[in-house]
Amino acid sequence: MRKSRPEPAGAAPADPQLAARLGLPSAYDPRFRLSVSLVAPPDRVAAAVRAVARRMAQREAAAGGGSVKSAGRRDGRGDGRGDGRGYSGGYGAGGGGGGTVTPDHVEAASQIARLRKLAADRAALPAAGFRGAILGALAASQAVVVAGDTGCGKSTQVPQFLVAAGYRRVAVTQPRRISAVSLARRVAVEAADAHGSSVGHKVRFSSSVAAETRIVFCTEGILLRELAGDPQLSAYDVVVLDEVHERHLTTDFLLALLRALLLQRPEMRLLLMSATINCAAFAEYFGGAPIVQIPGRLYPIQLVYMPPEGTAADDARKPDGARRRGGGGGAGGASGGSGSSRSYNPAADQIDPAPYLRLLQRIDSEVPSSQRGDLLIFVAGTADITGLCTALAPYAEQTRRWVLLPLHAGLALEAQERVFDVPPEGVRKAIISTNIAETSLTIDGVRFVADSGRAKEMIHDVASGGGSLQEGWISRASADQRKGRAGRTGPGTCYRIYSEAQYNEMRSFSAPEIARVRLEIGALSRREWLTPLGALLSLLPVDPAVGKLLALGCVYGVAALGHALGVRQDTA
Repeated sequence: MRKSRPEPAGAAPADPQLAARLGLPSAYDPRFRLSVSLVAPPDRVAAAVRAVARRMAQREAAAGGGSVKSAGRRDGRGDGRGDGRGYSGGYGAGGGGGGTVTPDHVEAASQIARLRKLAADRAALPAAGFRGAILGALAASQAVVVAGDTGCGKSTQVPQFLVAAGYRRVAVTQPRRISAVSLARRVAVEAADAHGSSVGHKVRFSSSVAAETRIVFCTEGILLRELAGDPQLSAYDVVVLDEVHERHLTTDFLLALLRALLLQRPEMRLLLMSATINCAAFAEYFGGAPIVQIPGRLYPIQLVYMPPEGTAADDARKPDGARRRGGGGGAGGASGGSGSSRSYNPAADQIDPAPYLRLLQRIDSEVPSSQRGDLLIFVAGTADITGLCTALAPYAEQTRRWVLLPLHAGLALEAQERVFDVPPEGVRKAIISTNIAETSLTIDGVRFVADSGRAKEMIHDVASGGGSLQEGWISRASADQRKGRAGRTGPGTCYRIYSEAQYNEMRSFSAPEIARVRLEIGALSRREWLTPLGALLSLLPVDPAVGKLLALGCVYGVAALGHALGVRQDTA
């Protein structure tokens, strides 16, 4: 390519008749001229222009006269060798009345059909019927609690209701990065925002927010950082805290700060949303906030209990939460050994893959490969994910019916998004995940869920004075959330790798993180004012304990270690 010579304003086209036939102007404004041109022989360019003119004349003749002979082939070759394919002169006999159907017409019709289906799907969501109730409650109260059952569409529809009602900018928090990014993309599609300008996401290391963005999906930590920089949150009219039932440390901090902010900004609005929520407690905390309950839209889910057999089942029933590993001389443990003795052997502390392997075999034998249906497996942590992927890989390679995909907060965002890819025909996805996929994440095609009933939580260690990730049983609310993943897009089955008695013994809700971790690190004075250390920690985008380590590291020369520890703090 080469630079082209400038031409005077109002230059006429080379073929005025062709320009008129194409609906082009007879002159152009030089401001819109491209600074480059194609290098091609003039005779070839002229031949191409004549060919276009000839084809257009042939199509016009065919459309007007209803005869394809005068126009040659229907595909516009004009050589008289018509093959009967293609469309000319509309859909009716004789070709009168219509225009030529081009691939652009077909694509446009397909896009219109998709948009109509999308609009119909949105209208069918239970949340659509509660738009007036939510907006009416917000008009009368600064804070509103929305308790929507799984599948009601609250996470995608409520933000769009708010923007359509005239609110300038809405922030929607999610507990994890992948939830924020996937929801932003889904809402952008529903809002016909092809360029992602009106709907964006803002997570650590990634942001698609622009000046004209009106709906911002972000993690709780990001909004907390924005509060530190702008205590008034002047960029937002409405803040939506989604999945507040998880009660992370950042969730409770946001609840306290936003309650105080509502007193300073009477025009601001706050929505608290979750599927499993203690509505009365949250409503009381915000001075008797109104509650809007939305029923869910789950497809039928068959519940199957599959407790491990033998020693593994006995270990799982221990009240101290000992791991249910191995059993009967399986890998990693001696035959007949007790759970307490194995807990001292790190090599034996491995997940038993046998129930999950049997589950893959059961699905292959009971469900035809022509029927789509992926499997979502919930385990406690990354070690379990690695162990299961290693143990199930030979069967997946042998049958060529499964692709194993890990999913946890430590993965890069691109690796996490692989779970949304559609597998080839006859192949199923086995997504092995921590509780990252428990809420706010809909993976199309998931028909089966396997729940280990286990999760890791940060627990304060009295002996060391620090915190540690400890494995334990989940709550019944979390178990129900995991079960609901099987019925989001169609009928499904949930396999619980524990007994019904164990489910009944679980606590109703998970304990808030603020009640499980140590908060006293010297950041606050006795009067609850920020100390100089606290002021420094508020400026660091890491966990406060790691931030204190960074501050001490500047004195003792171990800052690199503190930074390495801080990278994982906000990767969810």
